[in-house]
Amino acid sequence: MLYRLSMESLKRPLILLALSLLAAALFTAGCASKNEEPYEPSSEQRVVDKAFAALQKLGSQDDLENLMSLIAGAKGVAILPETTKGAFLYGAQLGVGVILGRDYATGRWSYPAFCTTGDMSVGVQAGFQTGPLVLVLLSDKALVLGVDAGFSLGGDASVTIGPVTAANITSTDTAAKDVAYYWAPVGLYAGVSLKGGVLLTQQEMNAAYYLDPDATAHRVVIENKYTNPGAQPLVDYLNTLSTATAASRDE
Repeated sequence: MLYRLSMESLKRPLILLALSLLAAALFTAGCASKNEEPYEPSSEQRVVDKAFAALQKLGSQDDLENLMSLIAGAKGVAILPETTKGAFLYGAQLGVGVILGRDYATGRWSYPAFCTTGDMSVGVQAGFQTGPLVLVLLSDKALVLGVDAGFSLGGDASVTIGPVTAANITSTDTAAKDVAYYWAPVGLYAGVSLKGGVLLTQQEMNAAYYLDPDATAHRVVIENKYTNPGAQPLVDYLNTLSTATAASRDE
């Protein structure tokens, strides 16, 4: 009788112990499974990665050496890696990208701020397809407007904008502009102009990427107050591009 009572008295704690061990095992397995899941970059990081990939691809094209040289010596650059829709004559919407500035005192590039543009149409010769848009900011005015206020990509009296093509990339006409653009494959056609649409920075994306609500585009690009290791490959690429281009000009 005493034996039976002892066994009965032990059943409940043994069951509780078994359940506790099972719960602990399941929790450990869940944590291990979580840790083994592939890293998923944030939406902001994906934009940075796509911008870097687009710039690398353009830089690998032999016929775009002049474009890369123009970027290397520019005040800034905006890279919108892909369009979101297309049409034969109207309706381009370019979506989201990044804008960076270059400090002329050091020659170093800033980390990126985020920008968007949309509701853009193109000239009759276009018939465009999906592809990256690169806006080369050739003047301080263009950089400051792009970062602080935004500007229209067509007809804005504040900036002079023109296409970069094989025919005019080294011309005095291009050199006199505030912004030169290359839109693949639209940039391959002479006489194509962008009309409408406004380049604007995106404060919410900046705040999320740099984990600071005060991370304005001006503080990121002009004042160089912020860094993010996720953007290091893009910044390093631009720094190397500018350094190599400057060295070749000095030879």
